[in-house]
Amino acid sequence: MTPSSRFQDWMPALVFAFIGFLSSLPSACSQEVKERANFKVSRNHVHCLAFSPDGKTLATGGLGIFRRMDPGTLQLWDVATGKEQASFTAHARTVMCIRFSPNGQVLATGGSIGNSPEGEVKLWDPLTTKLKTTLVNSSDAFHSLAFSPDGKMLAGGNMLEKHIKLWDLATGAEAFQLQVPAPGMGDRIVFSPDGKTLAVGAHGSMTVYLFDMATRKERTLHQGRPGGVRALAFSPDGKILACGGYLNEGSDDGAQGELKLLDAKTGQERMKVMGHEGSVRSVAFSPDGKLLASGGHDELVKLWDVATAREREVLKGHEAVVTCVAFSPDGKTLASGSTDGEVKLWEIPVKDGAK
Repeated sequence: MTPSSRFQDWMPALVFAFIGFLSSLPSACSQEVKERANFKVSRNHVHCLAFSPDGKTLATGGLGIFRRMDPGTLQLWDVATGKEQASFTAHARTVMCIRFSPNGQVLATGGSIGNSPEGEVKLWDPLTTKLKTTLVNSSDAFHSLAFSPDGKMLAGGNMLEKHIKLWDLATGAEAFQLQVPAPGMGDRIVFSPDGKTLAVGAHGSMTVYLFDMATRKERTLHQGRPGGVRALAFSPDGKILACGGYLNEGSDDGAQGELKLLDAKTGQERMKVMGHEGSVRSVAFSPDGKLLASGGHDELVKLWDVATAREREVLKGHEAVVTCVAFSPDGKTLASGSTDGEVKLWEIPVKDGAK
């Protein structure tokens, strides 16, 4: 065999090896994401955060260092300056979840009532920080809240009850309940962008259910392995559902994390990665749907290219579990919160002409 023929035989292997080498390199945007601000949340572990619809305010909530002794504090921050605008006790214990209404006129928080296991949802005026109303009637603290896209309904779920509550915000009255197959399935809920569907994550497995809001009937979108869903997010176009959590039975401490992108209609997996060491605790799509952010027990924030399912960036700096991530409405800022008590704002490069 001549040297040239040997080279021709090796050529395909060399090409594939070179392609593999290129795919292992950081993407063109790597190292462009910069931490532009961080602020310490006094005496609190950050459990949840949310941007206002205009992107000017960031709301954060959590639990005190001593948990049962410290109240759940709600803080409002100026995104441009990083300065605290307001800080007050929202719940006697942990602030489990925060959501702005689509028009930005209501800020909803979920938590528990004193040392009681009962839960409550409070609706606040984000401008005056005055309490509008309190919604109570639960055997457990609310772990997840979701506004319908039209702002008319608020859904709330927890870890114990076998139903998800929905309130009519015009009256403040409970409108109806959605019955779930098992307790603990209200831990993670999210509306589709068109408001026709409510996605619900299971607690005992990486299974995702969809409720048709017109018929109130439930179907299994994706049957997952034993574990638990800790994070859900629809893509802006509603075609993809991101699902993060952990595998194996038990808690998410030290478990194997799993991150999936599911077809929102068929449940087919578009991507599945063991993206974090430990549970995936939070996921969020960028407003243009091109990036997915995830945070986990490994103290990392990761950015993923949705089209290629490739890891784009690993953001380091937190010193404990990353419990929450959220993109600003303009996509230029990513906020991350952690049980280390810090909130970080990351500057996301936006190409010219991108919205």
